[in-house]
Amino acid sequence: MSRVPQQIADLRKAVELGQRGSAEYARSLRDLAQAERLGGNFLLAKQYVEASIREIPQSSSGQLTGAYTQLISISSQVGDFETAQSALRSLEAVMVTLRSRRAWESYGHNWLFNYEKSRGDMFAMAGKHVEAEAAYRRALRESELGDPELEALRK
Repeated sequence: MSRVPQQIADLRKAVELGQRGSAEYARSLRDLAQAERLGGNFLLAKQYVEASIREIPQSSSGQLTGAYTQLISISSQVGDFETAQSALRSLEAVMVTLRSRRAWESYGHNWLFNYEKSRGDMFAMAGKHVEAEAAYRRALRESELGDPELEALRK
């Protein structure tokens, strides 16, 4: 039995009670988008992600990598190539900014994972499967490098 309807109801309540303009509020919108996506409502999911992007405070700009990745993924699934391309351009601009931040040392691998996964989704949507596979492999590498538990297992 699916718990997605309850998840959606709970997340809607969290958004309703949340403090706009906070990183937590933006994250709640993205969680709600994912729940709506699981429930099959891709249009509403896309709208929630777009709203989350507007709510992410500048001090939490690293969250934009996940939000744009989510928007690209949803847009790819519904064939909205224009939105996906625009989101990828925005993600690329965010990456330029993030590389100069001190947080890059801690979160850079996670942000690069999001970027490479997004590129893979775009390549896949365009039918460029060799390029998509290469981007997905880079995403996987960044994910592994950014996971301290995996790093400890390699030692």
